[in-house]
Amino acid sequence: AREEDQEQRANGFAPSFLAPSPQLAAHRDPLALARHLVDDWWLSADAASWYACNLTDRSQTEAPGLRRHLKMCGDPPDEPPLPDGRLADGLIGNLADEAGEKNLITAARVAEIRRTS
Repeated sequence: AREEDQEQRANGFAPSFLAPSPQLAAHRDPLALARHLVDDWWLSADAASWYACNLTDRSQTEAPGLRRHLKMCGDPPDEPPLPDGRLADGLIGNLADEAGEKNLITAARVAEIRRTS
């Protein structure tokens, strides 16, 4: 159980590397923030829901409802905007791969992080 708790905490922290909280501080509505995280930061519905609850000081019990709403609204387009240059290599790229494998971010977001222009 302790290992599982550590894994859960690590998964909850991972989105902060991809969508830093100082850039999201103006959002107070968890649903609007979660939608923004999915549409503009390419986080998965699961990761966006948990992260939105964390950033808006909401109970984690609200995350499943946010996730259901996001999934009903549909996923973002398959292809994210092209980056200006190489976004990640080495450790950051490996973290993105791991987050994608755990469905914390979408495959499109992983591709964006890994892509070079």
